[in-house]
Amino acid sequence: MNIRIYVNNTEFTVPKNCTLSQAINKWLADDTQDNTDNYAIALNQKFISRALYDTTLLNNDDDIELLTPMAGG
Repeated sequence: MNIRIYVNNTEFTVPKNCTLSQAINKWLADDTQDNTDNYAIALNQKFISRALYDTTLLNNDDDIELLTPMAGG
């Protein structure tokens, strides 16, 4: 069974009981994505520590934002 999530406002399907880490790895494996480890993640508008990526389970309609650093100030 799959669930629907959103990554950077794009609908994405992952298996039920998928962790945040698994979903991001699958999303980044897409050739159209920038494969970088230099990002922070907000899940439903709350920052998630990198230490929790492997244990955070996703739910249907979760909203994930990958935030990459920007130069400038």
